[in-house]
Amino acid sequence: RQGQLMNPAFEFARISEVFPLMMQAAEALKERLDAVADGREVSIDFEMTHVTADIIFRTIFSEPIPPEDASSIFDAFNNYQELAYIHGVWNMAGLPQALSIPRLRAIKHARNIRGPLARMVRKRFELLEADPEAKPADILQSLIEARDDSGTSFTEKELIDQIAVMFLAGHETSASALSWALYLIAQDRDVQDRMQAETERAFGQEGGLQPRHFKYLKLTRDVFRETLRLYPPVSFVPRDITVPETMRGKNLKKGSAIFISLWLMQRHREIWKNPDMFDPDRFSRGDEKEAIRSAYMPFSQGPRGCLGASFALQEAAIILSVIARHYDI
Repeated sequence: RQGQLMNPAFEFARISEVFPLMMQAAEALKERLDAVADGREVSIDFEMTHVTADIIFRTIFSEPIPPEDASSIFDAFNNYQELAYIHGVWNMAGLPQALSIPRLRAIKHARNIRGPLARMVRKRFELLEADPEAKPADILQSLIEARDDSGTSFTEKELIDQIAVMFLAGHETSASALSWALYLIAQDRDVQDRMQAETERAFGQEGGLQPRHFKYLKLTRDVFRETLRLYPPVSFVPRDITVPETMRGKNLKKGSAIFISLWLMQRHREIWKNPDMFDPDRFSRGDEKEAIRSAYMPFSQGPRGCLGASFALQEAAIILSVIARHYDI
């Protein structure tokens, strides 16, 4: 049911709809970097977290993330993520949840995350109550209007739940991948020079960068795809066994958990050529098509694949192209 209701949000998140909002956030990033781009070292992972959070906030709510909420949300998410992992191990070990100190501490951070998001959702409902025709073109509005097969919609609490998950999945993973992409670009002068030439062509069109110019950013997109291969933000994908299964000589019971290691799959020496090498051109050559088809899955695969894959790829191309055009890394 949730997947069915979420689909309209990602239909909205097509490049033509969210492109202006993504560009606004990328330009705001450039302004912040201009203030420090004098040769000193900059903590780029923080900047990538800021810009991706700004993008997801703008596309959900049609406005930039409020400065007074930004740092508190970032800190709460980081703390929550660390505690959630510890609690996950606690849970897998079968220890009583009531005794889980990480869980109790995580709940506190969750409240700090949900508070600002809940205020934004409530603000939208108040706007619609005052003026039913006032329907901003954003992800929140598409979620409010979404209906499942029985005609029911998300409750206000469910909306906050979904947006909290979207906010986490929509910025933290992308920020990690973008940080690694900039690290890899900094190590490869040839790739950086080619990216800069590519962005000059894309931005040099009439009116600057537009969705129709994405065809000129092939190397930029492939740099991000190769980064996702080498440094997948989600390194393990858990799955529950739904029927008894035999795998590699082991009998797996229904309800057991298995973990697929994307890191290992995407660096497997029997599948990839020079698997540890940063080589964005491998996505343009034909000699690794089978590896890409069968062992490249940074967004997972199948019916539980990431709904936001295309969203992440387009925001990454915008952010990397803006940085490559204006700076040496």
